[in-house]
Amino acid sequence: MKLFAIFLAIGLALLCLVSNSEQGPIRIPGRGAGGSGKPRQHFIHKNTRKEAEEAARRQGGGRPPIHHNERGQKSHYHPSDKNGNIRKDGSHFQYGKKKNG
Repeated sequence: MKLFAIFLAIGLALLCLVSNSEQGPIRIPGRGAGGSGKPRQHFIHKNTRKEAEEAARRQGGGRPPIHHNERGQKSHYHPSDKNGNIRKDGSHFQYGKKKNG
């Protein structure tokens, strides 16, 4: 019983040290949030339209992806959620010839 109390005290002390460190809490790296608080845009380039469509379908859990072909942007697919809307994770699967620079 005394051994358990010692381990518990050491564990709590270490927990306090980690949470009060200069670095703050441990964070898992990711894309982070943009200025609006939404995830930053994430563009993944695929060589063909079919590859881009399949990648978006896989990321959407097998649901049909949403295609965008807007003026001034490269054609791309978004993964969809269970309601058929664009997933709000910022993912874009572009296709076509990749420009240098």
